[in-house]
Amino acid sequence: MVAVSRRAALIALASVPLATRLLEPGRRARAEVVGDPVTITVPSGRSVTAVASFPAVMPAPAVMSIHGAYGSSDWYKSLPGKLAGDGFVGLAVDLFDGEVTDGGGFLRDKALANFDRTMETFASWVGWLKRDQRTTGKLGTVGFSFGAYCALEAAMRTPIDASVLYYGVTDASAADFARIEGPLLGHFAERDDLLAAAAVKRFEVKAKEAGISTEIHWYAAEHSFANPEFPGYDQAAAELAWDRTVKFLQTGLG
Repeated sequence: MVAVSRRAALIALASVPLATRLLEPGRRARAEVVGDPVTITVPSGRSVTAVASFPAVMPAPAVMSIHGAYGSSDWYKSLPGKLAGDGFVGLAVDLFDGEVTDGGGFLRDKALANFDRTMETFASWVGWLKRDQRTTGKLGTVGFSFGAYCALEAAMRTPIDASVLYYGVTDASAADFARIEGPLLGHFAERDDLLAAAAVKRFEVKAKEAGISTEIHWYAAEHSFANPEFPGYDQAAAELAWDRTVKFLQTGLG
């Protein structure tokens, strides 16, 4: 059960009217959807769907990507194909049961209101990937904003071999951080008006106090700089962050 106080950083991150920073509906960049849908049944009986892509050589380590507060849009669904091209089994999870929005935090709030349900979806995909014979059993995550928060919270509940965080953290305690087993890589924006640098520093201090290998990079960019669906997209920063992500995952999951 997640205490409400542990959600403070995420709520502060997403409560600002981010909709004002999005392109107008219908004008958002359309990423090509790559991969195939996969559906499983979670322990509570719900059916959940994700998008999966597989590399040319298997078995391979798996990487789960986790969308932001507005849902699993086309760009997030394209990430498994990109990960497969880098030699991983890629899986884009959907924590909002297919819902996507162009603004507002109601999907995030619904997921937080029943966080056990959200984590059940996450844990079920972790189990599916680790059991699948096309994977080596090694698993990493790449989370974006709300997804980064979820990646950290999930790593405190189940073993994750390496976690990548894009402009998102959690305000969990140092004791909770101590449950994380794998290294952390963080990508953060210097001109982020949603996530304060002080929150990132607190996260970094807690992670290092817990003895977690933590690598932090800052970019002269805005929140969501990696996502071409947002006006703050910065191609140079996005490409540099992705190169660092791939190298980190290759080392952590090798």
